[in-house]
Amino acid sequence: MRNIKKKLLSLGLTAAMVASYTPATIFADEVGNQGNIIEVSTYQELKEALGYNKYDAEKGAFVATEGTAKEGDTIKLTADLIAETDKANPKGNKRTGDSATDARFDSTTGATVTVATNNVTIDGNGHTIDGDGYPTFDFDGVKGAELKNITVEDGAYTAKIGGAIFVEYGAEVSMDNITVKDSSANATSAFNGGGAIYINNHRGDAPKVNITNSQFINNKVGTNGETGNGGAIYGSTANLTVENTTFKGNKAANGGAIAMDGQSEFSSKSNTFKRNKAAVAGGAVYVSHGLSNTKKGMTIDSNVKAQMTNSTFKKNSAVLTGDDVAYARYYDETYTGDTSATTLTSDSDFTDVTFADKNRTQLATKDFETELTINNVKYDTTKVTGSGEVGATVTAYVGDEEIGSSVVGEDGKYSIEIPGQAGGTEITVKMSKDGYNTVEATKNVLKQIKDFNVDRILPTSTKITGTGMPGAYVRAYVDGEQIGKTAKVGEDGKYSVTIPKQALKTKVTVKISSEGYYRRAKTSTVLNLFKRELTANIVKSTSTKITGKGQAGAYVKATVDGKQIGKIVKVKSNGTYSITIPKQKKSTEIQLKMSKAGTMGVYKTIIVK
Repeated sequence: MRNIKKKLLSLGLTAAMVASYTPATIFADEVGNQGNIIEVSTYQELKEALGYNKYDAEKGAFVATEGTAKEGDTIKLTADLIAETDKANPKGNKRTGDSATDARFDSTTGATVTVATNNVTIDGNGHTIDGDGYPTFDFDGVKGAELKNITVEDGAYTAKIGGAIFVEYGAEVSMDNITVKDSSANATSAFNGGGAIYINNHRGDAPKVNITNSQFINNKVGTNGETGNGGAIYGSTANLTVENTTFKGNKAANGGAIAMDGQSEFSSKSNTFKRNKAAVAGGAVYVSHGLSNTKKGMTIDSNVKAQMTNSTFKKNSAVLTGDDVAYARYYDETYTGDTSATTLTSDSDFTDVTFADKNRTQLATKDFETELTINNVKYDTTKVTGSGEVGATVTAYVGDEEIGSSVVGEDGKYSIEIPGQAGGTEITVKMSKDGYNTVEATKNVLKQIKDFNVDRILPTSTKITGTGMPGAYVRAYVDGEQIGKTAKVGEDGKYSVTIPKQALKTKVTVKISSEGYYRRAKTSTVLNLFKRELTANIVKSTSTKITGKGQAGAYVKATVDGKQIGKIVKVKSNGTYSITIPKQKKSTEIQLKMSKAGTMGVYKTIIVK
């Protein structure tokens, strides 16, 4: 409790309070632990159980009041709660943000629950405390305190630090399965911050805070998240351990999610940092070494022992501006190199440390020599391929979701196995390597052109016609060289490419393409057309011949299920043909083909009667 002289009052309730206040329900601990379970269903009960700043009308001031909970007790919420100040507060409930006139300005209003009893557990029991613009908890020198299974939202300290929770004076607190969201510390000084939690020795021993399995969402420092340190957590001369916790959408000037300075220890393991933002430095995490941050003419001499392992960083951002900003190195468990502190005093002395890769052990000090490329990604593919720096890790993402990873081979190429993606999906590939700045490239999955046909091309043809996707472009090629001009498919789905006449049997490749679509191609051979139609007379189950008419000099072949029946015969000069065949069962389907060199074959199907 900042600059507030404590005075512990009697635990007994006055007659007036008994008349107006129903105490919390107290049970013996059912699991045999020391202490009782105290169930609370109102915010006033929570304050009475743990302690708060009670307004003394006679003195015209707030006086620190000890709670009824004793060492070993568990405070269990039985309902969602909304923070409120002491009802005796004569200044009313209107929030002005003016420290001289607004009794809700600081924790001295009585809205903040002060935890000062050792070994107490606050079990939210899955419930939510709406801070309603107040700082909610102050862990003040307490040992063995636990906060769990609770959501705190809309906590705010309009002056300085710790929007929802303070931990100070050497307090030792564990927090498990907590969510702190939409909370803010409206700091105007670079020294202040901690939109969700502020941890500081406050001229005492460094507090110890252990956070597991939790979430910090959309917390900020300052009106727009552009001032102070630690959008979610700011530890200054503090020992902080965070594990299996998600930080998303938090904002501050330094350390969008977490900022650490002073004589501190910081451990981050298996955490996720997503879309946090720093207006100055450290989009996800800011760790300071050397002289930094001034307040009232003072400086903080920081030496932070920091370790980060197995965490995930996605789309955090920072804009580096100003002098006297320092980053520390950070290490994983296997790193055996130099871990000494690095003191930096100006922008020109260092390169930004980017907390954007997994398992990095060195400062990001140089750029890749080889450019990262991505080949076109087809709509039906299950691989992303391209080129990059030999030995670098390449990871593919769709939005924030990782869909595959690989390593660039000795030939400078990579191939990432991915699940199939719909056409139009944007895939981002990030290339990372120890000691290098991470780079990324994007490609949209090419869509499929479904409608595409090419009409027959004759030796006399001066146009290639067909159908395709409206708006697409069609080009014709012979031996890799374009013939004719590029044509655009009309709104009616038809196209026409003007070409010079092509020799018989020339192979012409026709390609259709459109922005964002995978190009298709069809190859057609220039052939003549038969002048006479292929016909066939009725074939019965007793027939041993197939007869009919066709182009004189052409050849006719009969097949059933792909197997030839009878011999291939030549159409006579009078235009008739006759094929001797074995008898076929009724309803058998016979396929006839008439062919001739340089002429497009024709087909006819007959059914045995």
